[in-house]
Amino acid sequence: MKNNKIVFKRKVPIMRYIFGVAFFFMGVSWLISGNLFGLIFCGMSIFFFNIDGSEIDLDIQKYRTFIELFGLRFGT
Repeated sequence: MKNNKIVFKRKVPIMRYIFGVAFFFMGVSWLISGNLFGLIFCGMSIFFFNIDGSEIDLDIQKYRTFIELFGLRFGT
């Protein structure tokens, strides 16, 4: 069976990636120093790494959008 899917993933802009890394390291440093506010920054940094995209399946004629986070794809 042929895989007739067209997948488009929008790349993460470099500034968004830099902000995500910065928030993650700031959160980890605050967690090490004993401040629980760093946990919020670590959680917030995860949303800077998500990838938006769309997929068209030509076999069953279906269109869906998805969000990919660390290789896991969640879609509607």
